[in-house]
Amino acid sequence: MIFACDVDGVIANFTEGFSRLLNKLDGKDRLPIVKDNQAETWEWRDWYALDEIPRDELDRLLEDAWEKNIKKHGNSLWSSLKPLFPDTMEMLNKAAREHPVIFMTRRDGPGAWQETSSWLRRYGVDNPMIYVIKPGEEKGNVCRKMGIKTIIDDSPRYAPELLKKGISVVMPWWGYNEEYIDENYSKEPRLFPTVGLKQSLKKCRDIEENN
Repeated sequence: MIFACDVDGVIANFTEGFSRLLNKLDGKDRLPIVKDNQAETWEWRDWYALDEIPRDELDRLLEDAWEKNIKKHGNSLWSSLKPLFPDTMEMLNKAAREHPVIFMTRRDGPGAWQETSSWLRRYGVDNPMIYVIKPGEEKGNVCRKMGIKTIIDDSPRYAPELLKKGISVVMPWWGYNEEYIDENYSKEPRLFPTVGLKQSLKKCRDIEENN
């Protein structure tokens, strides 16, 4: 069995870390910390109500956070993230040791691969195999080239391309992908909604055993 596993939103709590970065850059303590289960939309700007911050200020803040901080100094964000399911990291490490697991991420900025590797090791994954998706690449194409038939991925933006390429998508439920799951679960036989990392890992095993 070989499968891919997204990092942010599946293993690492990107949403909380990124909202903390925005709050720090804003410096006015007016942006609440947003955790994954509280984010009801994939779009960052829609995390906040207009009475918290004017839209033009928020757009400038988002651009600064991504272009001036993450792309230039991404390692400071990636290294600060917390695991979403700390109690399941041992199970993830066991899965990665028993079967090839490719940790696939679109992380940006210098040192994205090194920081992802260091982060996974810090939280208990020995010798992780990591693939950083480059601009212009699609996860579905990468999976097919690597012989990967199943991926754990939380993104409603990238799931359609993966499914179109014949890749089974195990999707941990969060508020921001609930609408996508509701609209597509009944018509996409390769879409498997789950709750949490533990159930996602078990579903990957079930899929591989039944194929």
